[in-house]
Formats: sequence, structure tokens, C-alpha cells
Amino acid sequence: MEAVVRISGKQYRVAAGERVTVDRLATKVGDKVTFDQVLLLTDGPKATVGVPVVDGAAVTATVLAATRGPKLVVYKYKAKKRYRRTQGARAEQSILQIVAVTGPADGRARATRTPVAEPAKPPVTEKPAKTEAAKPAAPVAEPEQAARAETEKPAAAAAESEKPAQAMADKPTRAAAAKQAPAEKAKPAKAAAVKPAKAAPVKPAKAEAEKPARTKAAKPAAPKKPAAKPKGKE
Repeated sequence: MEAVVRISGKQYRVAAGERVTVDRLATKVGDKVTFDQVLLLTDGPKATVGVPVVDGAAVTATVLAATRGPKLVVYKYKAKKRYRRTQGARAEQSILQIVAVTGPADGRARATRTPVAEPAKPPVTEKPAKTEAAKPAAPVAEPEQAARAETEKPAAAAAESEKPAQAMADKPTRAAAAKQAPAEKAKPAKAAAVKPAKAAPVKPAKAEAEKPARTKAAKPAAPKKPAAKPKGKE
């Protein structure tokens, strides 16, 4: 049986009969120590995972010795500052002999995770179906009113049939209407006056100004040079 146990904040995989080096424990050499922070427990093909630890599982060990780890050299250096520091350190350690790895209850039973209960959902209430409001029944007419309405209907129909016949009799014939109506004189159609088309005003061509011909100015005559004096004795 193997287990993953937490000791001094670190995790170690241990089994019965093995030796483990851990950080220094506040115990004496030869004392027995029990660790109950078992995160994983295996028993052959079976494995039990803790949530976060396996309830009832434990690892028992015996302290064999209290030693120190290898020396570590710590060297500090700063360039161009004349700074150099050298320091050594050795970790305090304890050597443990694993005696037994026990599981929950009898050491063989497998712990199971407790399922998380889901919150109960509120029951879904069905909406009541909409019922159409009953329409009020039409009032029942009294027998006397019904009989009166039936007698008035044929009389009204007869009056309506007499109206068009009387209107036809009142209309005069076409010949009489033609005699009575004075003949309208045919009015001559007004001839549309033809408007003369407006002649576009002819703009007089701009007379080009006669430019005076450029004449070259006469150059003034060059002054005459005085006659050269004859060379000789004065």
C-alpha cells in the first residue's frame, strides 16, 4: 500500500519499509510520528483520492536520525562596486523510517467521495389556460314588437317601389324638353392668336480699334569728332 502524504508543507510518496528525508522535526531520535494528512491512497489497482484528505488514513514513521544537508555556497557580487560576499548554508533534516500505511477503518476499506447535494429546484407551475369571456346573449324581442316589425316591413317596401314610378311620370319627354330649352348658339372657337416670334437682338460687331503702326524712332546723329592736329613743332 502506498500513499502521498503531506509533511511540513511538502508532499512525499511513501510506502511501508522506505526511508524518507524531510525537514527537521521537533522530535527526538527514536520517537514514532504519525501523519494524517494523506492526500492519495493506493491499494493495488484501487486508488482513493482525498477531498482534500482521505478520512481515517495515516502514515506511521520512526525518526532514525537528525542530520544536516549538503553545504550550499551563496556568493554575491556587484560589478564595479568592490562588493563580494560569500556565505554557506546547510539545511537541518530528519531521516524517517516508514513503519506502516493504514487506510480508513480496517486499513483496507476504500473511502468514497460524498456527492454534493444539488439545490432543489422550485416546482414549475403551469399557467392556467385563458378562457374566453362569455358574450352576453342578445335580448329577446317581445312578441308584440316582433309582429309590429313584420307588418311595417311590406309597407315600407311598397312605398319605396312607388317612388321610382312617380319620378318617371314627372319627367317631361325629350321632345318637350327640346322645345322648352332654347337652342344654344354655337359660339365660334377663339382662334389662338399667333404671337410673332421675338427676334433676338443682333449685337453689333465690335469694331476692332485700329492700332497705330509702330515706327522706329530715328537715332540722333553722332557728334563729329574734332580734326586731329598735325604733329609737329609748335
